[in-house]
Amino acid sequence: MVFFWKLVLNIFFRNIQAIGEEKLPKDCPMLFVSNHTNAILDPFVILAALQKPIVPTAKFTLLKNPLLWCLLKSHRAIMFNRSQDKSNMQSLRLNIASFKECVKVFMRNEHLCIFPEGQSHSEIKMLPFKTGAARIALMYHKENPSGKPLKIVPVGLFYDEKHKFRSRVAVQIGDVLDVSEWVRSNTGQGPKELTIEIEKMVEDVVLTFEQTRDSVIVPWVADLLLGKGKYPARIGEKDPFPDNYISTVKRLEKEYSNLRDKQEIKELEDDIVKLRQNLHANGLNLNEIHLPINIAKALFFVFREVEILVGGFGLFLLGRLIHFCPLNILIQIVNKYSIDEDHWATNYVLFGMVEFFIFYLIVAISLAFVNLYLFAMSLVILPYLGYFSILYAERAKKSIKRTKTFFLFLFNKKLQEELCTQTEDIVKSIENIRKSYLS
Repeated sequence: MVFFWKLVLNIFFRNIQAIGEEKLPKDCPMLFVSNHTNAILDPFVILAALQKPIVPTAKFTLLKNPLLWCLLKSHRAIMFNRSQDKSNMQSLRLNIASFKECVKVFMRNEHLCIFPEGQSHSEIKMLPFKTGAARIALMYHKENPSGKPLKIVPVGLFYDEKHKFRSRVAVQIGDVLDVSEWVRSNTGQGPKELTIEIEKMVEDVVLTFEQTRDSVIVPWVADLLLGKGKYPARIGEKDPFPDNYISTVKRLEKEYSNLRDKQEIKELEDDIVKLRQNLHANGLNLNEIHLPINIAKALFFVFREVEILVGGFGLFLLGRLIHFCPLNILIQIVNKYSIDEDHWATNYVLFGMVEFFIFYLIVAISLAFVNLYLFAMSLVILPYLGYFSILYAERAKKSIKRTKTFFLFLFNKKLQEELCTQTEDIVKSIENIRKSYLS
């Protein structure tokens, strides 16, 4: 299942990155506790990023959907009732059995994933945590005091544009908590106190913001600081988040919140807005500002990209033509059923899996009447053509944009100098503010 989800999710997301994997313990059961921002995909993103088999948890109401029923049952998901779905007494009785199933997972030295917020959302702060994760952990410790120690692993999920195709996701791992040690150090304390501890642990690895505007500006400034003076990534290379990206954004948000009313901050905000407007007016991204203007390298780049794109155009066109109808049907379905921002990726992935499986099967069976060899080949070639056309379109778009940026700066050197000056001024302003107020 790990390979399957890594394959499927790397179609929708261009990069799924785990940060802090070295903190994960070995040879013991783990309870992954995470924020919940992208519906049913969240546990599978964690599974794919960490490349570990993980038993997911979910709410019982999801089983009303036949597609989700098949998905969750095939992954041995443990279902829970929320108080808003049933009466409190009903919910408690049904959840006791689920708690026991969770304990059995740990006794088999397997791993479990839970989302204590209780629902997926797109808020700028985490929702208050339920006590379920703490109750499961303490129940396991009580029933297996001499067994393998259970470790609670805080996970922060960050999607840069979760509703967009070919966006990125970071899975940040925090400091691990040994449940046995916590119990020994906190005599007489129970689920409520442990829940407070878990919530703090997860909050340390999750991006939260005071205002909605902050959720746009602060990560953008982090990109500027972490990428200052750096050349943009080569076309075709992965563009992962820096390992200190989450910590940098959290530090900036804390500083920004504390100094929001200072005159220097307001002036800095004006400079940031002007730079963003300048970039937008010229169709540029922040990471393109320091693009080196070297004619020889640019010509080599153009020839290389033309060679790659011309050579692959036939396969791209064939892939697009074959997938034109099912892809447009998928888009219509997703547009109809995606109400919230955290529905888009889930609906594209889940509906896409079903629709393209049926499509490939119908085509393959049709070809089987002609030749069994064609039947076998189609099961490999059709998905390959679909994925190739995605990667080709992505590369072509980036190549064209990079070429346009080069010629823009080649014939308007003052624009690049102006943008570099603006970024340097913003970096200096941030450094001066830190020296004045935070040193």
